[in-house]
Amino acid sequence: MSNRVVHVAVGVIKNQDNEVLISKRADHVHQGGLWEFPGGKIESGEKVVDALKRELKEELGITCQQVRPLSEIEFDYGDKKVCLHTQVINEFMGTASGCEGQLVQWVKLNSLKDYSFPEANVAILRQIQLPELIQITGQYTTIKELLSKSEQCFRNGVSMLHFRAHHLSDTEYISHAKVLKSLCADYEVAMIINRNQKVFEEIDADGLHLTRYESLKYVDRPVGREKYLSVSCHSKQEIKVARHLKADYCFISPVKVAISHDAGEAIGFEAFKCFCHQSPFPLYALGGMTTNDIKQVRSLGGAGVAGISEYW
Repeated sequence: MSNRVVHVAVGVIKNQDNEVLISKRADHVHQGGLWEFPGGKIESGEKVVDALKRELKEELGITCQQVRPLSEIEFDYGDKKVCLHTQVINEFMGTASGCEGQLVQWVKLNSLKDYSFPEANVAILRQIQLPELIQITGQYTTIKELLSKSEQCFRNGVSMLHFRAHHLSDTEYISHAKVLKSLCADYEVAMIINRNQKVFEEIDADGLHLTRYESLKYVDRPVGREKYLSVSCHSKQEIKVARHLKADYCFISPVKVAISHDAGEAIGFEAFKCFCHQSPFPLYALGGMTTNDIKQVRSLGGAGVAGISEYW
């Protein structure tokens, strides 16, 4: 591990009430007075999971039983650089309490916005609220049909929509997207632009999705940390590109069914599992996916599934 970067094991601890545990930093330390996800510095030669288990036992008095990786996030505060190795804990033994005198609190996911966190935690806050299913728009002929099909998706519980319409010109896409954005706002659905940075800035949606080819055009993250950035990936090299751009999540395809003529043969679940184990951010399986695949995908380390046909 680099001497220039402080590596930290971070735990997103969840209970059966869909709450997460946060703790308040002491006023006299770096980023003091802000709330954070519990954890601590990884010692030289120490594995991330071992460091997290040690820290949570010391800080909270709990023993982790089920741990899965979520992401790795690097952040430069100017006076300090950190790399947060974030893990999700769904099962633990003991009752969490502030063993070192710190204030701890269980908070509903939708209430986390009411707490002030260090800037490095912003990406984690978005990632833990990612849905199990991401809906991608399919074919439509009129704006009325686009809105009707989208609304049906929302009524079926969709909370994140990728607006994919490659058949439109940029001008047409922007026009349709602005109307769709209003509907998404009414249903509190996150709307992701599947285009490019220029179009995204015209619409100011909740995030930007880049194709494998579009991602190669950027040398830095093209959207702010307060927005989502996702990338389509089909290889380890494309995962590296997405990592360089500091993506929040990625689509891995095709898993079961090829979704386009240039996507290649379906890779299968075992290959998807390998991607998950090597990825520094949440991955979604794409290509022939339905809600019936969510449980298996998550058991392999994935965040969920993405697709068109499920509700479109």
